[in-house]
Amino acid sequence: MKKIKTTFLKLGQLFKRVFKRKSKMFQIFKTRPWLFIFPSFVILIIVYLLSALLLISPARIKLSEFKENIEAAGPCHEECLLARKQLKDELAAYFKQNKKFQKEVEKLFLADNVNEDFASSLTFKKELLDIIAMVKGVGNPPDFIADYFLRVNANAELKAEIIKLFLASAASPDLADYYFSVLNSPETIVVKTEAVKALSGMSNKSNYFKVESIAQLKALILESDEPLSLKADFIFLLADFYEFFPAETELALSEILKYSSQNVVKVFTADALKNLGFTGIEVPSVTEAEWAEYFNN
Repeated sequence: MKKIKTTFLKLGQLFKRVFKRKSKMFQIFKTRPWLFIFPSFVILIIVYLLSALLLISPARIKLSEFKENIEAAGPCHEECLLARKQLKDELAAYFKQNKKFQKEVEKLFLADNVNEDFASSLTFKKELLDIIAMVKGVGNPPDFIADYFLRVNANAELKAEIIKLFLASAASPDLADYYFSVLNSPETIVVKTEAVKALSGMSNKSNYFKVESIAQLKALILESDEPLSLKADFIFLLADFYEFFPAETELALSEILKYSSQNVVKVFTADALKNLGFTGIEVPSVTEAEWAEYFNN
């Protein structure tokens, strides 16, 4: 009993001391509030910074590392390429599983490079497309990629990359019509080149190739100002029509060989006819200057 009383007495004395200190602290706060406000402000900043650091995901860190690797100056040799591939594989896995990370990638891809926080080089954006394609596969671009592709001001090289990675192997009559329309449009050479590649690489061409496209290609080869390298692609594409429209294709190629004013075009047309089994084809000679024009375009 005596021990219990002693214990209560000690507790009472302790509470008195605490309340005395508390009243003194309030007195100090009233006279010198800055002694409490400034440390509290510092503590809040520290807590905020720690929270921000903890919220940075491993995926975002990897993405920043990959961006630095891609945009670093200088060539990338074997060890560097292996490191990039490993990073791309990891980022593809994150993109597949993490919707928040998908939004981060979308933001970086669509960045207009005005805001420095999200500025991305063209090379880096191409790599992002490759990572997305690794996950989504052919014919299945995410909505933001499809929307970007349809923009009037979309970057030509990125449009070409989207065709190559997402659309080229997708079999669709609508896509085939789109590619043929691109050939007659003001689109850049790089986009037209990918459109030709996509048409040439299509399986079941009989479902997509139309006889009227032969006249379109012949006119582009004979009458357009397209560079010789692109006209050569048109000739190879035109030769693919022979399987389905042999008479029309032979006639078109023969007329190109006869009427073209460009010897490089005649050489490629003659080769196309020979590869189709035609004989007795005369091949004109091409000067060094004409070949230089072909290779430099």
